[in-house]
Amino acid sequence: MNLPLDTLVTISDTLKLNQTSILNKKDTINLAYTFILNGKDTDWWTILRNSVPTILLALLASFIALLQVKSNIVSSARIKWIEDLRNDISHLYNDALGAAYYWERYCKSNCQDKDEFRLYDEAHSNVFIHSNRIRMLLNFKEETHKELIKLLDNIDEIIYDETIKDPQDKIEIELKRIVEISREIFKKEWKKSKRIFKI
Repeated sequence: MNLPLDTLVTISDTLKLNQTSILNKKDTINLAYTFILNGKDTDWWTILRNSVPTILLALLASFIALLQVKSNIVSSARIKWIEDLRNDISHLYNDALGAAYYWERYCKSNCQDKDEFRLYDEAHSNVFIHSNRIRMLLNFKEETHKELIKLLDNIDEIIYDETIKDPQDKIEIELKRIVEISREIFKKEWKKSKRIFKI
């Protein structure tokens, strides 16, 4: 198909939309090819020079979109990490106080009743599970995380030491400090998750 340069021919199999002719891909390529072959004033250097800004703009837009996608993924992962840590700390708080309470009330003096021991054992097991899950979520290189790990170790020592008087009060002091430190961690991580490109 050989089309004159000064005439745009609407081919019969094109789609018409609002009285504007839209060429399909095959016809558009044919028109561009014919224009390039028949163009007297057009050379390859002019075509290249005119298309470079468009190509660079497309590459820049693709790069920005890629950065945004990466930022969104990292931000979502941080938010999920915050939620997981928050849930584990709240469960630890409840179970650690429960384990100390059941030990003091039922098991320290006489742990003959199976139901009473089951309550203690269940709370104690949950403390172990949540304590280790929190440890796995923490970074050993950050100071606030190290402090949180030290408080978890203190709680473990209090729970396992049967000679401590008022273990519930001592555990509650450690747990309150865990809540304070975790708030600092959550605040810092939340700020990071709100950034767009700074990862």
